Amino acid sequence: MKKYIIIPLLFLFLPYAAGAATARIVQEPAEVGAGDTVVVSLQVDASNPINTFSGELGFSREKLQLLKVSNGGSIINIWITDPREKDGSIPFEGLVPGGYAGRGGLLFTAFFKAKAAGEASVSLNDAVFLRNDGSGSAEDVSIKSLVIHIAAQPLGGFKEIADTDPPEPFYIQLGQSTDFFDGRFYIAFTAADKLSGISHYEAAERRIPFMPLRWSRVGSPSELKDQYLTGGVYVKAVDNAGNERIAEYPRTHVLRPYEWLILGILIVAALFVYVKKRSI
Repeated sequence: MKKYIIIPLLFLFLPYAAGAATARIVQEPAEVGAGDTVVVSLQVDASNPINTFSGELGFSREKLQLLKVSNGGSIINIWITDPREKDGSIPFEGLVPGGYAGRGGLLFTAFFKAKAAGEASVSLNDAVFLRNDGSGSAEDVSIKSLVIHIAAQPLGGFKEIADTDPPEPFYIQLGQSTDFFDGRFYIAFTAADKLSGISHYEAAERRIPFMPLRWSRVGSPSELKDQYLTGGVYVKAVDNAGNERIAEYPRTHVLRPYEWLILGILIVAALFVYVKKRSI
């Protein structure tokens, strides 16, 4: 009798086990009114590890006003296209080294103001999920869109928690490859911020200690100015609330090749003078 029970259960779980990731759009709170803030999160369920997520989140512009987008708590480590508004939608593309498999994986969160009573739709368009199988096979994606019912009167809406914490500690990696910057040295990095998400990165290089750092906005990877690696490298991660976290990569060499040559010549010259004076 047991085998007749087990077989139907296998068929019940077969669709999830066989593949077909699910993209879900979830709102918070469940009930909102005109003037309220409503938060929409794009979440993913996947049985096969997926390392690339891309698509475009569309929304009803006549009913919703986008306030901001946050990647805080995202499963995505590397953003190729940051989720930001463009022409009335939110395009995105990101990577998860090693792939993601599980339920409820957060891609990003969008904050909207409900403008008027009625129904507002939020949908995922042009979704492309690629498996972490070495060949980038496309994963079938089941999409569950969202319809937000907006009441005529405010109901309270979403209350955001103030973000006073800096981004989490992160590391700078030094790299050199013909695939990037014609084989010149570069740095790569990625930081995470659980609440408001990462806004941008800034970098600075300093050879002389205690000199002020001159910051400039960068992305990852970023080419190094000092290809001799004789200066310290600093990267500042700034979250959407303005909190900062700085990581440092120490200098690799003390002197540059021509400086070693000059130093060697000076040492030889000094020895020559010293020996000559001793011989007099």
